Amino acid sequence: LQAGQKLYIYVGGKGADGNLNGSFVGGGYNGGGAGYTSSDKKYAAGAGGGSSDIRLKQAASSKFPYTDEQSLASRIMVAAGGGGGSFNENATHSTSGGGLYVDGISSTFCAGGQVITPELTRGLGGNGATASISQGGGGGGYFGGVGLVHAVINGSVSDGGAGCGGSSYISGHKGSIGVNANGNQNTDVAMDVSDSYNYTGYVFNKTSMIDGYGCTWTDDLTEICEGMPMQNGSTDTGNIGSGAVHITQIAKYEEANNKLLTLTASDGTFNRPFDPDVNHLDFLLLYLSQFF
Repeated sequence: LQAGQKLYIYVGGKGADGNLNGSFVGGGYNGGGAGYTSSDKKYAAGAGGGSSDIRLKQAASSKFPYTDEQSLASRIMVAAGGGGGSFNENATHSTSGGGLYVDGISSTFCAGGQVITPELTRGLGGNGATASISQGGGGGGYFGGVGLVHAVINGSVSDGGAGCGGSSYISGHKGSIGVNANGNQNTDVAMDVSDSYNYTGYVFNKTSMIDGYGCTWTDDLTEICEGMPMQNGSTDTGNIGSGAVHITQIAKYEEANNKLLTLTASDGTFNRPFDPDVNHLDFLLLYLSQFF
């Protein structure tokens, strides 16, 4: 980083739990899609979780950071949110966020990915809709997950089900696809690690990408599934709460007086006061419902 460079970090919020008393519940902060209750009010679905990301350009609206295309294009790391689950006679589980793309589980299509398609929105998970079966919201991400995933029940496609998780992205991770300043993707198919580079030139080395199921991704999904790192240092499958960002000061750079000097929150709180001489800091922003 250059001296004086600012990084803008948006921490994803938990999607709201399903609620039979209303028609929908709001998605998690930073891109989670709304979950919808069935039209007969018998079954509820959860909303999608928001993504956490690091950007070079501040979003015009801190409340809706997924609406600023220039800010979205400056994202150099994205950790996706999971989709909202749906409950009915044949409960359908949502898919986790966090991979380069998302495969549907007992569904006709899902979401996530590294390139534009008609079903996907950059940064924002899709909403469910009111139908005979509850419909979960999609998770936020590099591209948000699709809401309204059609579950296959007894060989037939239903009109409802769980939401899909969003996709993740790292500038410098082979398999990711970066964009230029206008948000146009570098390529349609990632062939080389340079295809992942964001236009800002900021690139991460020795990257690691682990999805919500705890499985590791290189340029594709591997069979190494040892758990997703949690904010308390343990590993687990999925995260039922809001997201977190763990910032670590690397000792060799600290000795050269090359370190983070200030850390401020415009919305939310830190778990402890920031001290530039402390080696690491975890922080968590408060959940904010985004549906309007």
